Amino acid sequence: MRSIQKTLKQFLNATNAGVAPMFALFLTVILFIIGFTIDFRRMDSAKMHLQAATDSAVLAAARAYLTSSVQVKETKRQEDSQKIASDYLTANLLSSSNNFENNQIQLVFKEDGEIVGNASTKIKLIFGGLFGKSDVVLPALAAATVGDSRKLEIVLVLDTSGSMSSQNRMKQLRTASINFVNSVFDNAVYERTVQVGVVPWNATVNINMDRPGTWDASPGPAIHNSNYGNGTNQVTSFQDFTENLYPPGFSDFGSYSDSDIDDDFGSSGWLGCITATKDERKISSSGNVTPLTDVPPSKMKWPARKVAGWDPNSDCPSPMLAMSQSRPQIIKKLNQLNPSGNTHADIGLMWGYRMFSQQANWNNFFGYNSDTKPDSFHSTKSRKIMIMLTDGENTATNSEGYSYYGWCTYTNHYNKWGRYTGSTKDCEVPKGINKDEISNNDLNSLMLDACEVIRSKDVELFTIALDLHSYYDSTAIALLRECAGSDSHAYNIKGNELDETFQELASKALRLSK
Repeated sequence: MRSIQKTLKQFLNATNAGVAPMFALFLTVILFIIGFTIDFRRMDSAKMHLQAATDSAVLAAARAYLTSSVQVKETKRQEDSQKIASDYLTANLLSSSNNFENNQIQLVFKEDGEIVGNASTKIKLIFGGLFGKSDVVLPALAAATVGDSRKLEIVLVLDTSGSMSSQNRMKQLRTASINFVNSVFDNAVYERTVQVGVVPWNATVNINMDRPGTWDASPGPAIHNSNYGNGTNQVTSFQDFTENLYPPGFSDFGSYSDSDIDDDFGSSGWLGCITATKDERKISSSGNVTPLTDVPPSKMKWPARKVAGWDPNSDCPSPMLAMSQSRPQIIKKLNQLNPSGNTHADIGLMWGYRMFSQQANWNNFFGYNSDTKPDSFHSTKSRKIMIMLTDGENTATNSEGYSYYGWCTYTNHYNKWGRYTGSTKDCEVPKGINKDEISNNDLNSLMLDACEVIRSKDVELFTIALDLHSYYDSTAIALLRECAGSDSHAYNIKGNELDETFQELASKALRLSK
């Protein structure tokens, strides 16, 4: 600036005839530089105001879009969000000292859930008119991610073993899982983009299930407040699942007539629990596991689970529900959860994995239709999420009775004087498991194999260890961490943290962010 002042002074003191035109030219350049500097600073300030206003407008539109009911038509949701963005942009620019004109913003709703706002405004130039440009249009760009528009396919693999009756865990689980379902439905980006399956498991699963419902985002029933649920088998099966049975035992598939079922299960009938069929899972005599696949078992038949004793359906969990788009149906299912039986986590994982499969046999078995059937693994059109929760380590069934992997009986022996001399144990396991009896270590190996296979299919697998002691239950905690594949996907929490954890998982599922 000092050099400009010095040069100007020299021009003013000059006396020869050629100075005047040169001075006029120089003065023009000086005025151009000054004008350009002033207009540039105004444009720079205007750009900052425009960018801030655009950011606010897009975030306001994103919030409105998210909180809009999913029952509102998509075109209406977008129109309402567009209006809010325009109103926010204009209000923010009017509050500025700049004279903005022709303020515009256009929203683009992308398939990945991102909302992009392209904004523009016009400001007048103070000196630009001297050079033939009286105004300039300024652009701005902002974006907000309101969720992921890909379909969410979620399966809740929930431990309903007997220990879940302790410390109100089942009540806490029911509340947290239902709140989770409400969150994902309330914040669904589009209609028919959320479906949730439920696999209640203990030492087996129950296949006597309802057909998964089509889209219904209306509020579901109130949360059932009992620790024991409102009943374990309140379903009307869409097909006769006794056609998928053969008599207990693993020698051959056999036939299972209605009269035989009545004889075995009495007046209560077969409630829906099964044991493993031939070669469904394979373990060598040394404990090596053959990797899980979603190839359907031969004949799609399983032995009916018949427990020795007074109740042939003892410890049978509530039926599964394949991935449903009906919020009321999912909440009704979660309200049925009832604690009983032992812990075989791999069973829940395996059946949850099958719910994601596109295999036609599984689609028919679970009752999917063209709207509800899952996308293929690795599809870019959907996200598959599995949440597996348990409160304990895997426990083989060593007492008399049935688990998924077989049954054991005890025979008492007496001498000729009637004195008890001991007992012998007789166990039977399905063909494919080349051992006399399945152990806790075998269950752990089966579980970790299932976890690895599930993750390899681009299923986002989360594990929740509930009320496990860091010292006494360290093995179970480590297994669940290994199952999830990373610390960020493995939770080790107390019962009173369950609702908060499920809400965090809902946010991860929806990918809500700014």
